[in-house]
This record gives sequence, structure tokens and C-alpha cells, in this order.
Amino acid sequence: MAKSRSIVNYSCKRISYHTPLSFGEVRARLDRALNKSEASAQVSKVLYETKNKAEFLGELVHHPWVRTYTESPDAPQAVVYTFGNPFFGQSVLRRAMWMGLHVPEKLLLLEDVDGNGTTIIYDEPADIIPVPAVEGQTVDEDLFKFIVGVGEKIQKLVESLVAE
Repeated sequence: MAKSRSIVNYSCKRISYHTPLSFGEVRARLDRALNKSEASAQVSKVLYETKNKAEFLGELVHHPWVRTYTESPDAPQAVVYTFGNPFFGQSVLRRAMWMGLHVPEKLLLLEDVDGNGTTIIYDEPADIIPVPAVEGQTVDEDLFKFIVGVGEKIQKLVESLVAE
């Protein structure tokens, strides 16, 4: 059986916003903006039975395991949020399943080491979602514009989180 390997080089803009707001405040704002209280309860339903435009959400909380395994009880809080609209996901994935590596979108909330602020970090969707899995795969112009629009929405979301 023949094996193959493909390497596609690409560059990506990583975007960071810093605010003096506490990690807890920024996280609470993000939870409200993503409708986390309702979305979390609907995750499996949304993934398997969605019929509307509900946002869905998951999170990976890094700081507890970092504190445990590195014996660094003061490690700053860090949470990766995975979020998105299932209709965006299906619009992308039905045209190019290989874009699923970065759909749904993610962002990282990172507490300052001194606890006096928070950084929000995400990768520009238009730089990472349409990256081909193998040379020669392409994205049509309409889909690319759609992905650019998602990046603009994420930017507005993040700017609302850091507004004082």
C-alpha cells in the first residue's frame, strides 16, 4: 500500500488584545457574549440535531493541569474557547471538509502573570481556515469572503470584551 505525505507551508496572523481588566471580568463578558449558560447545555444537541443558528461552545481550561503537573501553583489562568455558529461550520465544511482543522474557531484568554490584566489571542480565520491539506486545493472567492467576514465578527467580539 502506497503512502504519501504532503507539506503545505503557510503564514498566519496571530492577533492579541491586552486589557487591564481582570481575567474573571473578561471571561464573564465572553461567557455572556457567547451565551455560554445556554450554549453549553445544548452542545451535543447542536452538534447532532441543530436546526437553528444557536452558538455552541466548548472550553479547555489549561491552568489547573499546568499548576498540577508543573508544580507551579501560581500559573496564570488560561482558557481556550472553541465557539461558533453551526451554520458557518456547515457552510464551510460541506464545500471543503479539510477546513475542519480550524472550524469552529478558537481563542485563548490568558491572565497576566501578575494578575493585573488579561490577553485575548486568536489566529486570523482567513489565514488558517482555507489552508489546503495538500498542494492544489483551492477555496472559491465567495467562501473566502465569507471566512473574512467571520474574522471581522471575531475582531468586533474581542474589541467588545476589552472595552472599558
